[in-house]
Amino acid sequence: RVGSGDGAGDPYGAAVIYQVQETLQGVEEVVVGQCLTQDGTIIWSGGLVWPGNGTAPPATFQDCEIGQEPDGISCIPCSAGSFKYTTGSVACTPCPIGKFSGTIGASACQQCATDTITKTIGQTSCESCSYGTTSSLDSNMCEWDMNFIVTAFGIMGLSAFIALRLLCRLRREIKICDISVVGTRIIITTLGCHQIWHSWRRAASTPMMISGTGIEGIDNISHKGKPIFRVRVCTRRKLELMVADVDSLGQDVASSMGCLRQPLLFELFDTSGFFVSLPTLFEVSLLVVVVIFKSAFVLDGITGAAATTGGLLIGIVSVSVWRAVRGCARTPIQQSLDKFQETLALDIPYPIASERGAGRAISADKLQKLHNFFIDHIKERNMYYVCKNLVIPITKESQLSYADVVGPSMVSWFVSHYWGTPFREFVRCLRKHWEAFHLQPCDASYWICTLSNNQWKIEEELGDHIKVSSFYLALQSQTCRGTAMVINHLSLPLSRVWCLFEVATTFERTETEKEDSDYAGLLLCTPSGVLNKGTADMDIGIQIAQQLLRTDLRNAQASNDEDKRQIFDIVNGMDGGFNSINRFVRTGVRNALLEMHRAFEDDFDRIVRTLKISSSTLQSMLSASSICTSLEVSSDRSCPASS
Repeated sequence: RVGSGDGAGDPYGAAVIYQVQETLQGVEEVVVGQCLTQDGTIIWSGGLVWPGNGTAPPATFQDCEIGQEPDGISCIPCSAGSFKYTTGSVACTPCPIGKFSGTIGASACQQCATDTITKTIGQTSCESCSYGTTSSLDSNMCEWDMNFIVTAFGIMGLSAFIALRLLCRLRREIKICDISVVGTRIIITTLGCHQIWHSWRRAASTPMMISGTGIEGIDNISHKGKPIFRVRVCTRRKLELMVADVDSLGQDVASSMGCLRQPLLFELFDTSGFFVSLPTLFEVSLLVVVVIFKSAFVLDGITGAAATTGGLLIGIVSVSVWRAVRGCARTPIQQSLDKFQETLALDIPYPIASERGAGRAISADKLQKLHNFFIDHIKERNMYYVCKNLVIPITKESQLSYADVVGPSMVSWFVSHYWGTPFREFVRCLRKHWEAFHLQPCDASYWICTLSNNQWKIEEELGDHIKVSSFYLALQSQTCRGTAMVINHLSLPLSRVWCLFEVATTFERTETEKEDSDYAGLLLCTPSGVLNKGTADMDIGIQIAQQLLRTDLRNAQASNDEDKRQIFDIVNGMDGGFNSINRFVRTGVRNALLEMHRAFEDDFDRIVRTLKISSSTLQSMLSASSICTSLEVSSDRSCPASS
């Protein structure tokens, strides 16, 4: 570039030479040298001295093609990592970040492929992103691959779910809330949904192991390690226990505890999966196929294995937590037991054992408290249910008798009863007893074997011989005023050998204490009243008498043959043996009927007298009313109102 001179018309004596080139930042002028001028004309001379002692530029410049740049008087290809997309003397430009040129003479740079980047300009190749990451949109940095993350966590989640489903089914226990006989069917109600599912095979049944119910005919019954009972689905919470004859299971088919467990194969086939239309095994198999496919075609082997292993570990931990939480789930009766024991702990926080026998009676108010607190669970169930579902759980921690846990009393009355009697009826009969003797519930104390014996040490309660048993000690106690037999029209207590023993012991004591007016002997307590006191219904008295005419105490039964042998030996050793005991019971019923007849006649006479008095009063009132009416008609005056 030549100036216009020094302002006096003379040209400059030198010129500055620029090279103009296009760069990424735009058009740039670069000083490349200086030269002398003559009359405004640039004179190239090899002898010229250039700044930096460089070589003078050539006399002429070349217009280079695309992909080339000038090099003196010639053009050369753009080096790798640079490009030129126009003709002229412009120099080649380095490839920007995110692009590369791997060849010389490039007219354009190539975009880095997916998962590759360049971090600086002028790169001849792209570098790969690490596993699990991918290139950004402009390929200038690596970032997490969302597809990889979703797939990895998806496989981990599916693996955890598979482990959860399978391990949950392994030895799964279904808690029982209730077992009841409904008509001729045994219905089991579970805690929550039992998840047993038969929609894919209608009217099917599943083998089931049952345990912890306290029902001897059901608990842990199997053949060669396989359960013999089967259940059929009724509803989401109810199952029907498939038995040919309900009566074959005994009298005590009622419980509010226990659990069910299916064999593993049936647990997989006969339980519903997460997808309602598929059993658990099919659901898990489908998920396994998905996990294998994803691991093989989306993730590499190491990552797939790591995700699967991690998911399985998560599943195992989740199952452990789930089992712990589920194990803490309380059935309705367990919740009631917890509350009841809290109230007991306030009264007697540290119960202690008392001497077995007469000192372990329970007052009537505490008997009523037990009945009233659990009335929704007891319903019409018997003493078998009360013992297994209430007494044993309440006394489990202390390993004492129920009387010791709630506070024992000295025996006033020994209670002889049949365990198959509904507990509600049992309590009603004793209520009639203490009312007949005009006792307050807190003053009437009863020795009841279920509540007075330590159910955790039954062998110790029975002793080596019946005459050293807790029963005998209570019956022979000087504080015992008599035996209250809970009986109904079926007279079932007299069919049991232990009741026979209690009657025989009462008979023995009655014979030896005839002069003791305080000893009441055998009292027959019914739901309507005490026969001996004449407070029971005449109908039930007659029914009991008729039943006794057909009853021989020699036919009494026992669940233990040794107990039966000892009791029969005791009875046979008494004066008169069984004949005396039969006569004692029948005489007692006869006297009770006579007392009831006398009470009936007294009530009858009293009612007749009351009706007679009422009839006379009514006749007088009617006569007065007639006279007053006549006076009103004759004198037109009203009568005063009668009171």
